[in-house]
Amino acid sequence: MLQNNKGYLAITELYAFTIYIFLLLFILPSLLTIHQEQIRFEEKRMVMHLLHSELQKVIWDATLDFPTSYSMNYKQTPMHFTFEEETNVIRGCVEWTSKREKQSKECFYAKAYK
Repeated sequence: MLQNNKGYLAITELYAFTIYIFLLLFILPSLLTIHQEQIRFEEKRMVMHLLHSELQKVIWDATLDFPTSYSMNYKQTPMHFTFEEETNVIRGCVEWTSKREKQSKECFYAKAYK
């Protein structure tokens, strides 16, 4: 039958090496990018949750004058909140520097109950 199978062994090793290189060059960088984006989305979700909580406090505080702004730190991330009253609507915005050193801003709107 197959008396000389040394070439067959070299070809299978070449295939295995090709698969290994494919994983290193394509799959691992993609997984790293996905992980970094998950961290970025988690940070943005956390900031938006804080903005929602602060906006709820502002909506129900009858003694507050507009416009109002203040800063706070959360998990070593400085954030600046601003709240302005427009026609029957309160606009709450938060500005922060993301972990990628990018300035970000998000705004929510809520009905004013005054």
